[in-house]
Amino acid sequence: MAVLETHIFKAHNNIYIEQPEENYRTREIRTEMVFPDCVNENTGMLVLIPGYGGNIDSHVFRKMREVFAEQYNFITVQCDYFGNRFMDSNEPEEMRLIADMKNIVNAEIYYRMNGFESEDEFNDMGLMQALDIVSTTICAIYEIINKGYVFNTNRIVLFGTSHGSYLAHLANVICPTLYTGLLDVSSYIVPYYLTHYRNLTIKTDKITWTTIYEYLIMKEEKYRYNDNLYNLSFLYQNIKNKCKIIALQGTEDWMVDVNEKEKFISQLDNAQLLIIHPDEVDGVLCKNADHGLGLDFFKFFEVVIPSLDKILGQPKLDIQFPKEVKVGNEETYIKIGYENGLPELKEITW
Repeated sequence: MAVLETHIFKAHNNIYIEQPEENYRTREIRTEMVFPDCVNENTGMLVLIPGYGGNIDSHVFRKMREVFAEQYNFITVQCDYFGNRFMDSNEPEEMRLIADMKNIVNAEIYYRMNGFESEDEFNDMGLMQALDIVSTTICAIYEIINKGYVFNTNRIVLFGTSHGSYLAHLANVICPTLYTGLLDVSSYIVPYYLTHYRNLTIKTDKITWTTIYEYLIMKEEKYRYNDNLYNLSFLYQNIKNKCKIIALQGTEDWMVDVNEKEKFISQLDNAQLLIIHPDEVDGVLCKNADHGLGLDFFKFFEVVIPSLDKILGQPKLDIQFPKEVKVGNEETYIKIGYENGLPELKEITW
């Protein structure tokens, strides 16, 4: 029977706020881990990364953590990364109040959401979120070792959809020796909502309600580092990717140009792209060829994990972290050190 655990791990300080030295590593991050019934040298680690509309407490992610741990022999890991709580799809209280009014019929309402974030925490769509994912992964590894377990370090896999997949790539870039597998469903190359409002429409019998999310990072330039450092093509350019990447992309994706995605994946080592056309949609695995593919995560894992395991090959029990990682080029870059065991931002081009 699977064992569920909640941990509070040390996390990177907020890079957008000046911190006194005594506050180093005072920030913490909630992480959920699920251990399969028997942990052995074949047990891998699966890091689940939600995007917009999902979070650590979402029903589907709670179910995935447990099912994938038992069914595929993974220790599943998921963290409440920086700003993820501002990315959900909950109905605003104002919508419920208006929908309950007796005289409202066929109303179309647009509701602008701003001021719901602060510099203490916001959806930064980038490095802080990726630092949390890498820190959580490493802390989870330490936790496993402290329990006296051995596990397959050649089977540390990232999985996300949309922004979750984007963050999976970003985590792989800033810690290129850690992850061995990456499952990408509809990742963009540059975060879409850096330059677009997020419109979320909910329809009821009486109203059509559209919430327009105006994220802090769109309005406040001081929280934006150099634009190239959000671009996966730029970040991967000088990295010899060793992580086995399997990517899925629909031809009707309104967020991601399939030709740009194909070019991006073709330039990576150890990466393959499966392009889904509308006439290939079976209604079971995929519901459409649009953003996210209407993918059934559980059926997807039935298909992809046996294939990924063949690609990953024989188990390994050791792991090495880089001392320092520099991504980008000589003029524009991110430099991260791992001397103290967890990622520490050394330099970034603003």
